[in-house]
Amino acid sequence: MIKPEKKLQDKVISYLKRRGIYYLNLFGDGMSGKGKPDIIACINGKFVAFELKVGENDLQKKKK
Repeated sequence: MIKPEKKLQDKVISYLKRRGIYYLNLFGDGMSGKGKPDIIACINGKFVAFELKVGENDLQKKKK
């Protein structure tokens, strides 16, 4: 079963590809740490970071 956030991520990547927008898909795992975005894109010369959440899945604070 595909997680809802993975479905959203696939839709965002498809949108970026259709528009020829450069992006990096940052794969997360238990070792990658908290607070890293899911996708970084360069849109009109500006870098934008996307943290994708679905439903009640909240952002987690970065540990110091």
